[in-house]
Amino acid sequence: MSAPQISFVVPYFASHSRLGACRASVHEHCSLGHEVIIVDDGNIAGKKAVADGDNMRVIALEENRGPGYCRNRGIEAAQAEWIFFLDSDDLLLGDPAAYLIAAGDARPDIITGVLGSDRLFPILARDLPRTTNLGKEIALAKLAFFTAHLYRRDFLIGSGARFAEDIRNAEDTVFLMRALAAAEAVLLTETSVYGYDQRHDSLSKSTADDKVAGFTERFGTAAGAVADALSAYPSAQAVKASMTFKYGLKALAGLAAHDQPAALEAAHVLADFASRLQLRSAEARAARKAANVYWDDRHRACAGMCEAGDLPQLIANLRAAPIRIS
Repeated sequence: MSAPQISFVVPYFASHSRLGACRASVHEHCSLGHEVIIVDDGNIAGKKAVADGDNMRVIALEENRGPGYCRNRGIEAAQAEWIFFLDSDDLLLGDPAAYLIAAGDARPDIITGVLGSDRLFPILARDLPRTTNLGKEIALAKLAFFTAHLYRRDFLIGSGARFAEDIRNAEDTVFLMRALAAAEAVLLTETSVYGYDQRHDSLSKSTADDKVAGFTERFGTAAGAVADALSAYPSAQAVKASMTFKYGLKALAGLAAHDQPAALEAAHVLADFASRLQLRSAEARAARKAANVYWDDRHRACAGMCEAGDLPQLIANLRAAPIRIS
């Protein structure tokens, strides 16, 4: 059998009712030679919860290691030229051959697509398909989803772009920014083949301790790793940091509405992030303008409160009215 052209890497944990539909969607829509690598994340210790099958391999982990570790194992195990990351409760809605048709004879490092219900940001969605990179367009840092793209396996192996394994919140964003920072050629397309199942934010369901831990992981550890990944591109770093800060404010407002002590604890995390990235600097303002990042007086005021350490006032501000993202 000839080598597959695409390796679909699917981490799998406790999504039994949806995995079958996910696998079926790949076989239904993908016209290219492909393999499905299911990384069983310790569902049944030492055993495969899913059996190998046609064009499908299962890697069974001894213990639950998280999605980042699973996807990294999939990168190492992949045999195809291209890697497509697919979550076990999402669906393939179209034929990924469209990516390679858009690429023609070129072999870029990353070929972008869009989610079934989404489109590229207007600042990026021009003259498609076209090839660019982060050095040419800092607006690439606005991309949020790591799925719906093709990644050339040789590029991932050679660049060392990998998922963070020590966190389980926003580990995918860390990977995407690492990959974009390393990529010399990113082909932008409007190919839409991915269906995303919108899951509820765990911050609204967990205990106070869990909420703060999740917030800290997302807007502390992961946000710091993203900033580090983009350190060679300060303007792109400012763009992503500004967007992260806005989503941090929104999450913090949700905490403040129900648990002010937890919100105050989480606010210290966001304040440390804002102070490190200097979101009120002239350089950050210029980067936001260049990448068309929405930023209003309230964002500016909140960043100032973070830098000044006036966190009770920050909480009061967020409780007074919803924060606008875009």
